Amino acid sequence: MEPIELQLFPSCHECLSWSQDGELAVAAGEYIHILSPNTQRDGSAAGTAGPWEFTRLRANVFTNIEWPTTNPADRDSFSIGSEQSISTVAGIKWSYPGLEKYRRSILAVLTTNLLLSFYDSGGLRNKWSRVFIVNDALKLHFSQTVADRRVVARKSKIRSFAWCPPLKRQKQRQDGPSALLEPWESRWGVHVLAIANDANDLVFVRVSRTARSSSSEKPYDIEVLSVISLANPAETFPMIHAPSIFVSAVKSKARISHVSCGPWIYETSEEDAKISARSAVAVVYGTKLKIVSLDATLTPVEEQGLSSPGFSVNITCTKNTYIESAGNLDNYRFTGELQWVSEGEFDSITICAGVFSGLVTVTMPRTSYEGEDRKSDRIVVREKPFFQDVVPGHSTAEVSEKTKHWEPISATTIVIDEETGKQTLHVGTLGAYAESYTCPTMEDGMQVFQSPWKKQMEDFRERFDIDRDLGGLAVSRIWGMDSWKGFLAIAFTLHPGDMVEYTTTAEERTTLMISHLDAQKDVSVATMLHPPDPSPEFISEKRKMILQFTLGLEAENQYNDAWSQKLLYAACLCAITSCRDENILSLAHSVLEKLESATGVDLADEKSRCIDGESLAVSPKSAEQLSGPGGTLFEKCSICDAGIEWYHAAEAQCAEGHIFIRCGLTFLCIPEPGISKYCSVCETEYLNDEVFGPECDHEEPQVVSSKYHLIFEAFDTCAYCGGKFQDGH
Repeated sequence: MEPIELQLFPSCHECLSWSQDGELAVAAGEYIHILSPNTQRDGSAAGTAGPWEFTRLRANVFTNIEWPTTNPADRDSFSIGSEQSISTVAGIKWSYPGLEKYRRSILAVLTTNLLLSFYDSGGLRNKWSRVFIVNDALKLHFSQTVADRRVVARKSKIRSFAWCPPLKRQKQRQDGPSALLEPWESRWGVHVLAIANDANDLVFVRVSRTARSSSSEKPYDIEVLSVISLANPAETFPMIHAPSIFVSAVKSKARISHVSCGPWIYETSEEDAKISARSAVAVVYGTKLKIVSLDATLTPVEEQGLSSPGFSVNITCTKNTYIESAGNLDNYRFTGELQWVSEGEFDSITICAGVFSGLVTVTMPRTSYEGEDRKSDRIVVREKPFFQDVVPGHSTAEVSEKTKHWEPISATTIVIDEETGKQTLHVGTLGAYAESYTCPTMEDGMQVFQSPWKKQMEDFRERFDIDRDLGGLAVSRIWGMDSWKGFLAIAFTLHPGDMVEYTTTAEERTTLMISHLDAQKDVSVATMLHPPDPSPEFISEKRKMILQFTLGLEAENQYNDAWSQKLLYAACLCAITSCRDENILSLAHSVLEKLESATGVDLADEKSRCIDGESLAVSPKSAEQLSGPGGTLFEKCSICDAGIEWYHAAEAQCAEGHIFIRCGLTFLCIPEPGISKYCSVCETEYLNDEVFGPECDHEEPQVVSSKYHLIFEAFDTCAYCGGKFQDGH
């Protein structure tokens, strides 16, 4: 894939985040740049000329409601970030999928005014906006237990954050189409956010989307699950000796600078339908590495709809001092970044942490990670020093000091090969140092290997050097890395290495390079996002699954309201014309009999076609049938009110020749523009149940149809390719 050149300079370490939907976010000072894959197969999307669509957001502009005006604080609670910064981007990370509308990811952005914001698109294409401020939820929580308003203000300011992997059921309680009836949190998980505030508390909150909220309500809800304080100034900067005013000042200003959440390890048995899991969170507090153990319990909430939260969550957290005391960890000065690595079925788990002039790995068995084994001698600590190229003329004794690389790690990520499951660790610094390692185990340490992206980045550096006649002294600074589906994205800038660099905003450039560990593999947006063109057999199998769900699973009152009757009738005719499966036809025949009994409409013709072996079109109904008793069962043209012929699952035509597209899920006609949504990958069109359904029908009573909404909640991603939805073009 061709590299992407952006007119910006990154504003923080780990400036790059890649969502599981393929969207790249880059932190660039006052702005956020979001690169969305151009999913138009013909490349004809408006305003785009390549594989990416670009959106730029202003991140440092807040309304007075989002960020109220405050008076300067006193010495003890003063924070230069929140009071005098220009609110540039200091951290950026996509959530795991499932939180945003249409089960997409939301973007969490931390700015230097210590506010953490959520951005989402609201289902629209490339339309991002700030929708939630997390600090408000922290302020509300701590104001209930803390009387001092100055302390509440400090506890409401956010220094760092990280998304925990979603907590979810490992095995579905039901199989086949019935598995789609599980609450959405069983499939997408409970989203937990770890937050470090200005008072050195580690706060774990549950983030959930408000179900069908009105425009005046906040789209997200924050529930504080657990709080643990890590404040211990005496151990923060042990390298500073002798008590003094300076020592006291430095120790009192120690902050949690990095947070990283490890994987959840689930209990093998789920008694009483409860789910138990354990995890660990690593933080850099001052210059020390701290580990916090988490114990989570999910209890199912009975009698809830598919769109409602499926679990109540309880999390308890404790300090894991046994890992912290392993080896000689107290001798290292940790600078971040942090990265967790797990081997196989959690046979060993490793936390990789940046230190001055190197990388430290702490590899532990599963029992130590869970906090059960209190023997620190089973934990293996290894250091991987960073060395520049050996300078000619220096002796072996001089090499270790004269070639040591002192820049802290500014970017790190884990790449998982989707074919083999092999994991590799990649790190980079702002001092032109980059390396790739195999992941460590209990027996073996990290081994350096040559990855293609390093050579590609070196080619860019050499070209920059030659163009500016720098004599080989150009350097590349790595600002961020992230991976997705086996691909690796690297954000780096190029600079002269032996002079003061002067540049203007118009000259700022960051190169975004996307690579694969297999140099022979073709890298493109098409290969990353677009599945191969589906065959008719593949489409038929997916359609059969939809019909099995629609016709085979009965919902409450599904034969008593017009919308459910329409849905079931359309599914029956789809089975007759486009799915000649005996089991599906048998279900359709049974449903038609019940519809005939509930509405009094003569459906003998349709029932006979379920028994015949031929797939024939069903003629449009006459005006008498459309206006007679039970006529709402049949579809009619929204233009001329004529009956609509049933001849294909994807297309419909009325008796007067007007052609309509059919919904890919309900197989109902889409009668007008503006009431549909699309799959962002395969572009299959669906009805949008939020703007077209029982609640929006002014001719029928305002009845919520359980069957109509049930199918949309069950199939919350594309039924044919698994892509995420977006609102109409």
